[in-house]
Amino acid sequence: HFLVQQFIDGQTLAEELEAQGKPFTEEQVRSLLLDLLPVLQFIHSHNVIHRDIKPDNIMRRQVDDRLVLIDFGAAKMATQTELAKTGTTIGSAGYAAPEQGYGKATFASDLYSLGVVCLNLLTQMHPFDLYDGMEGSFAWRDYLNNNSVSDPLATVLDKLTHSSLKH
Repeated sequence: HFLVQQFIDGQTLAEELEAQGKPFTEEQVRSLLLDLLPVLQFIHSHNVIHRDIKPDNIMRRQVDDRLVLIDFGAAKMATQTELAKTGTTIGSAGYAAPEQGYGKATFASDLYSLGVVCLNLLTQMHPFDLYDGMEGSFAWRDYLNNNSVSDPLATVLDKLTHSSLKH
């Protein structure tokens, strides 16, 4: 098996965040979600889980300024049989969903990772520094530094990054 991936001329979100020198705004995060949620819907509808969504694997395509999900090297076909089996523990530390640590990646795992990316972009902090182990959730609001986030978006981000799959 092999995977052919298109060359994307552009900058990763990690590079963009560093070059920007300040956190993303709510508008930029909403734009990211509007660009990438349809992509996840498409790949999930074809039974593929990306399993490594992080700022380094999202690029802003120079030709049209759209965000593109890259690096499908860790992707997995997700048949009912495959989802029932414990697989390889894979993903990037801090961005991977809790179930991925047990080799049980699901479609929701990609949504969790995308939510964590949003928290990273809003705060400029690594997910390890945002996670409150005592509460079992991300304390991202404490690190917004005057970067306002509306209640509707905050609710979406909390649901995306909830550690329980049923939520």
